[in-house]
Amino acid sequence: MTSSDIRIQVLGGEGGLLAADELMGGQGGHAHYRNGPADCHTFLDLLKYRVESAPREMVYTVLGEDAEQEETLSYFELESLVTRIAHAIKGVQRLEEAGQSKVVLVLPQGKYFVAGFYACLAAGAIAVPTFPPRNPLQRDRLKLILQDLQDPIVLTDLAGLDGLLDDIEQDAALKGLRWLSMEDCLGERAGHFSEFQANPDDIAMLQYTSGSTGKPKGVIVSNRNLVENSRLIEQCFGHREGVSRSVIWLPPYHDMGLVGGILQPVCAGFATMLMPTNLVLRSPYRWLEAVSRFRGTSSGGPNFAFELCVNNIRDRQLEQLDLSSWNIAFCGAEPINYHTMQRFAERFGRVGFDPAALYPCYGMAEATLMVSGKPLDTHFKSLSVSARELGKNQLSPLPETDPESRYLVSSGRPHDSLDVRVVDPQLGIALKDGEIGEIWISGPSVAQGYWNDPAKTRQQFGLHIGGQAGHYMRSGDLGFLADGELFVTGRLKEVIIIRGVNFYPQDLEYEAAVACAELKSGRAVAFSVEAQEREQLVLAIEARQADLDFASLVVAINQRLIQKFGIKADKVVFVPRKTVKITSSGKLQRVALKGEYLDGSLSSYFSWCEAGGDVSGASHEQATDAALAVLDLASADSICLWLRAMIAKLNRCSLEHVRAEDPFAALGLDSVSALHILSVLEAEHGVLVSPESLYQFNTPQSLASEIARLSYLRSAAASAVHELCELAATPETLVPSQDNYAIPT
Repeated sequence: MTSSDIRIQVLGGEGGLLAADELMGGQGGHAHYRNGPADCHTFLDLLKYRVESAPREMVYTVLGEDAEQEETLSYFELESLVTRIAHAIKGVQRLEEAGQSKVVLVLPQGKYFVAGFYACLAAGAIAVPTFPPRNPLQRDRLKLILQDLQDPIVLTDLAGLDGLLDDIEQDAALKGLRWLSMEDCLGERAGHFSEFQANPDDIAMLQYTSGSTGKPKGVIVSNRNLVENSRLIEQCFGHREGVSRSVIWLPPYHDMGLVGGILQPVCAGFATMLMPTNLVLRSPYRWLEAVSRFRGTSSGGPNFAFELCVNNIRDRQLEQLDLSSWNIAFCGAEPINYHTMQRFAERFGRVGFDPAALYPCYGMAEATLMVSGKPLDTHFKSLSVSARELGKNQLSPLPETDPESRYLVSSGRPHDSLDVRVVDPQLGIALKDGEIGEIWISGPSVAQGYWNDPAKTRQQFGLHIGGQAGHYMRSGDLGFLADGELFVTGRLKEVIIIRGVNFYPQDLEYEAAVACAELKSGRAVAFSVEAQEREQLVLAIEARQADLDFASLVVAINQRLIQKFGIKADKVVFVPRKTVKITSSGKLQRVALKGEYLDGSLSSYFSWCEAGGDVSGASHEQATDAALAVLDLASADSICLWLRAMIAKLNRCSLEHVRAEDPFAALGLDSVSALHILSVLEAEHGVLVSPESLYQFNTPQSLASEIARLSYLRSAAASAVHELCELAATPETLVPSQDNYAIPT
């Protein structure tokens, strides 16, 4: 088939964003786009257009892990890299392979992940983005994905092949995998995008939904879905070719970082800076500093990221920021907290941030990404309602001064290409404005279903609303419409979202119950509540008797949760046997128990709250503060004492309770708390420690030795640089001799 035989198919259904113009073929197979990007119906088309119209235009600036090194990619350089990898992928595809090949991207963040994703689209393969596994939970998740895909190609780098993936490579159930290293791909010949073709209706990627240990579901996203939703984002955000500039730190393994971060610049035609996620989690200042330095106009993340900035960026750091360029600060992926938004606007308004830039939005992988967003150049809307009535899925306005009130933040207006309805899921009928029901979505951005799971696809996709034409996808989220704005109030599906990550309650319940032999015969219920302006995890666990050592049980439970999931419970309630009710079909009545918890009618033997902790006496607090005040980076013992004091302060316990040889999980240090410690080390003491070190050096004692080693290397390097500078400044050293060579100044 030649390029002159290709015709763009007309989008079915109302609300499609793409024109149905013919794609004209030219000499040498180059496509000519009469109407520019509007004629592009796949991302391969968009890449062809960009490299033909502006080959030297910079599209990506990739920031290194230390925030100092930068690497740029123009469209010309991107074409060279992508085509090399695409040729390598085609080289390992099987002739007898039915349908499209599946390529699992097990690559770290950076330019090779970006190029690998585009190479899959060019090669006509299905891209499956996933993160390199750093712990047993991530390895188990990757194995489930590989088994679900049935003998895919795994694109990784030599570091992955030699270390992280050893146990997967040796798994007998995965012997059919084909391995492809990035190093081998780079040895292929470079080509041109014109050598490759893409069908708008082919599958572009499988977006495996984030979860915990439950079987992940692969959302089927077509080439057409990707372009449709990217056009939607471009319109909603007001992105302008050659004018907008984005700063993206979100992981590219999920829809928000991939579609909204990596694909959007190519779609809309502007430059973007890509940052390592760990860099921002360790030091949120780095995020805002990048926006300031890059003159970013568009950047964002989940609510917790804005909260990290408010809580961790110091006044002296504010003086170095200028956020006046930032006009789209998008916030989504987890419940949006009104107070976090207000505090962020107030604090960073002092350095040029415009409160109107705050941009609450709503979306999900099953809709490719974005569904709704705030109208441009307006302030987001909110409502103050009764929290108690909201728990019953009823709306009752309350003044914001009422202690029982809760703010709901609008997620803006659904895009015109989508038909968004609020539905009674039991009756399948649309509800009126102000009535809470399940959010259903129809339109060209809606994905095709779940990979290898027809039963789940039938449950979720292609549904009908009584009296309405068209097919809808049920979101599993609860909300209501008011004056055209969408408010999300909760979840019909029992998924707990903590810091933007989904956790299935049954997984948390299982791990909590098996953490202690005393609890194995009882039921456990996990749910989340909004408290202290964030989503908190609550566990209600049945106990056989009232005289157990509940404090020790809490420690064991949280240690297990940290090891498995990187989180811990905010509240643990031990209840009498038979408190947790089940339905006739044997399902836990989580909603009913959560209701009892919220209204105070839940009887319990013991209740533990992380916020309360072990309140130290004055002398204990003085000992902790004294240890924090003195840090000798040349002494592993001094560093160990400082680490113990940091953990004691975070856990609100005495220094004596934090032993140097105990694993961080046993000390109740979850992933966010650990990253906070690394952030303080970098900001106040200039020591940069990789988050991966926390897995290898997982006690205060061993981490202290590693920090001392890094500090010594840094000091030695600084001394060497100083000596070289002095040497270069000495006139006689500029004359070459047998023993002394000129050092350029």
